[in-house]
Amino acid sequence: MELITASYRTWRPGTGSPVVTSLTVPRWKPEAAAWPRCWELTPRWAYFKAEPAEFDASAYEAPSDRLVLICWEADPARCHRSQFSSWLLETTGELVPELPT
Repeated sequence: MELITASYRTWRPGTGSPVVTSLTVPRWKPEAAAWPRCWELTPRWAYFKAEPAEFDASAYEAPSDRLVLICWEADPARCHRSQFSSWLLETTGELVPELPT
């Protein structure tokens, strides 16, 4: 299972199965309300307490072999998804790239 990150604006169908990591979803993208969520990565104190089972559950719901962690922030350098990516790289050596714009 490949894991990447993106903002709501850069994600497109075919780039991977979206997984919401924000408290709310855009009104202009109503289908996002039905996407799987990863509450452990939603901006709160418990960012990095996610168990692997959380990703496994999202993967079973996903129709592709790629999960895309999505939130509002357009600039990945200012975003919690990049903090998670950095943490995962330091902890496991697994790179989680940002979806190109």
